[in-house]
Amino acid sequence: MRRYDALDLVDPGLFVSYIQTIRISFGGWIMNKVFLLFQYIPVLGLFVKEAIEGPDSTKINFLLNLVMVWLLCIYAFGYPAIIAPLLVVAPGMILILVGITFQPSSSET
Repeated sequence: MRRYDALDLVDPGLFVSYIQTIRISFGGWIMNKVFLLFQYIPVLGLFVKEAIEGPDSTKINFLLNLVMVWLLCIYAFGYPAIIAPLLVVAPGMILILVGITFQPSSSET
């Protein structure tokens, strides 16, 4: 049994196209600036650059590593490690919901 048999079950092309769709849908140039900003962080920057420009398996491994770091934080710090990321994401989700439901009124006079 090979070491990375679990990765054979994941379709990397579909996963990569999903990530690229997310980058484009969030206003391509804004997300490019965010990824560029992450590349200037000393240790994390190397991993982010490789995840963006590397092969598909590198992207999958990067996301799996992020999940594992989050699980380690949950193990070490407990409940606050679960709640803190959700509190950071909540205002963005509210803005997305407002953007979806907001319909500008037409000024018919």
